[in-house]
Amino acid sequence: MNGHKMGGRDANFKDFNSFAPFTDEVVKEEGQIALSKLESKKNCILNGSKEENSFCASLRKKISFKQGGMKGSFFNLIACTLGIGTTVMPYLALTNGIILSSLFTICGAYLCYFCGMLLVSCAEKTGMDKYEEFTSILFGRNISLLVGWFNTLTLLGYVTSSIVFLKSLIPHVVDEFIGLEQLPEIMNQETYKGQIFWAALYTVMMLLPLSLPRKIGVLRFNAMFGAICTFYLIICITLMLFDAELVPNIGEAFNNNIVYVKFTFEGIADGIPFAVFAFMYQQNVPIIYRELNQKSYRKMSIVMISGTTFATFLYIVVSICGYLEIVGDQAKIEALRANKSILEVPFDKPSFKVAKIALMLTVACGTPLCVLPAKDAFEEIYVPGRKLSFKQNIFTTLVMLLGCFLCAVLIPNIGDAITIFGCTLNPLMGFILPAVFYLKIVEDEKKCMRISCYAIIIFITCLCCWIFYKFCDSKLQ
Repeated sequence: MNGHKMGGRDANFKDFNSFAPFTDEVVKEEGQIALSKLESKKNCILNGSKEENSFCASLRKKISFKQGGMKGSFFNLIACTLGIGTTVMPYLALTNGIILSSLFTICGAYLCYFCGMLLVSCAEKTGMDKYEEFTSILFGRNISLLVGWFNTLTLLGYVTSSIVFLKSLIPHVVDEFIGLEQLPEIMNQETYKGQIFWAALYTVMMLLPLSLPRKIGVLRFNAMFGAICTFYLIICITLMLFDAELVPNIGEAFNNNIVYVKFTFEGIADGIPFAVFAFMYQQNVPIIYRELNQKSYRKMSIVMISGTTFATFLYIVVSICGYLEIVGDQAKIEALRANKSILEVPFDKPSFKVAKIALMLTVACGTPLCVLPAKDAFEEIYVPGRKLSFKQNIFTTLVMLLGCFLCAVLIPNIGDAITIFGCTLNPLMGFILPAVFYLKIVEDEKKCMRISCYAIIIFITCLCCWIFYKFCDSKLQ
């Protein structure tokens, strides 16, 4: 597989050399004629002949390594897109109205798709699929190490967001089924001590043991389980719209009760990070592209367009349905406004309670999968070319999770976590670096694409600075 990570003629030369045993047999059996044919093919590769693509394609077909079709790539894209972002979409509609929130979602989806395809162009040009590899060939080892640190911190930001999400959701689920009044006061989610308790309980009892192994064989199972649970939550929220107890008259709710456009600077500062966070799949795009059976920009574009469009549709449906189900009920509105997650709105429906448990287990089991690549990225920085020892692995895991735990204790809710990481590390890794890579690697592209990349860098930088300023200002008031 390493041969395929190299780009251009070097990659093809490596593919040719990998068939040296096969070449020897041909020489023995077919003589100098077969040898001369293979040598001519090799010269074509080294000289960049037109025969290069067809010959290398035939060689690659003989190499056995795991790849996926377009349907599998579509599923992988959906699995790494849907998740916690689904639970905050109704809050986006509450703060901005259903039309403006839908526009934010569509714009966020297109921006993520555009930057994802920039990475596909870079992967197609170089044959590489990691940010550190792109940076290494462009800027050298030192800058590559810096990007490795950013990559590690971004992954740990996802872990921190998950701990923040679960420290509120776990006691909420416990309260609904057995009641927190039956438990000691330290387990009360409304107190600071209670949040520390639940965050520590999850981190120590579940996250730490699952994060210690260097490989988890149930990666695909977790992705499938997470996607199924998210689909169940979406279906549950959608069907609840037709419950007469929650929404007596859907037409009246559309005509009189809901807000279509609510334009405020606070709503925009709240909404944009949520819309962007919901589609933060860029770091996975080169890997998904690598796993295609027949790699091409067009095929990956089809996967990206279909996956992003499908996820956008689901997000908008959840956003509108979740908002309609709380309109007119001030208690539910205040619960959503305070917690920014639809899962913590008190819906007294058995199906919704099952959805809470399912998504809670999904996030709890899936979070260690962010710790593993974070350790891999740190490994490339600390011991390049080697593996962490048993003791180093334990120590690294403990330090990483301790840092995530301390940050999660300081962040009150999932909305704040999304805003903090959504205007700092995520934009850098998801938008700014892909644009920089594209400008440096694909130098012969159209002028309009280069202008778009510069516009993205400037726009995202200014927008994130403004959002972070508004967020800090609101917290200091």
